[in-house]
Amino acid sequence: MILRVLDNDGFRDFDPGDVTPDDRGLLLGDGVFETFRVGDAGIRRSMDHRDRLAWACHALDLPMPDWTQIDREAKRLSANAHNTGRLTITRGAGPRGLASFKNIEPRVWLSLSECAPPSLSLRLHMSGMRRSRRSLTTQHKTLSYADNAAARRGAEKAGFDMALCLTDAGDVSGADCANIFAIQGDQLLTPSEACAIRSGVTRKAVIDLAKQSGLSVEEGVFAPDRFFQCEAVMVTNSAMGVVPVSQIDGHMFDVDQSTLSALKDAEAR
Repeated sequence: MILRVLDNDGFRDFDPGDVTPDDRGLLLGDGVFETFRVGDAGIRRSMDHRDRLAWACHALDLPMPDWTQIDREAKRLSANAHNTGRLTITRGAGPRGLASFKNIEPRVWLSLSECAPPSLSLRLHMSGMRRSRRSLTTQHKTLSYADNAAARRGAEKAGFDMALCLTDAGDVSGADCANIFAIQGDQLLTPSEACAIRSGVTRKAVIDLAKQSGLSVEEGVFAPDRFFQCEAVMVTNSAMGVVPVSQIDGHMFDVDQSTLSALKDAEAR
């Protein structure tokens, strides 16, 4: 893995002293991150990632770093390679407790790892964790991922690959690290922003591709039973792309369904 630090002089190599015990990101989860795929052309769907990160920084009162500089560095480090990138921003060192303080010095890290081949399919387990649409941790990629990590551990202990999380009302929200879609005939279903989702960059791309191909797209509120009645289910995020879901608990789905395969191929281009 390549790890670089952005400071006032630009990017430099990471030093262990860059992480200190009084960092608010470490102590309080007070920060945000963004993940993306990078190639020799730079960050894929770069402007969408920039806009989402800016929205998260605004929500947490963090200064937005220079995205052009980030894109340039990620591209330089990914020449002749395909990497998964992550940009992490913390509020930096601060006093004990929750009180705000002036003159913050955010810490910004860029990490790059070789893209791992995506799973051919995933099995999901319905989690007991519940999501609230009003929570910052559901709307944004904050450094507090405790709920998602706990949901994943529960799924793995039950013998599955990933967790399916529901809203407070018991409707489908998404996988622990991904958005979710279901396919029934020529209709594509996905939870709306009312369902405590994080509106992913790849989610937006898949919706656009589906509409271009003539599919009817419904962003709505769906009980799990509605998804169980569908032919195919898939999850999406920027690192994996589109991955078919073969199973949700005892319900099985067609991982080779034609519409799913077409969307998977189109998103990967």
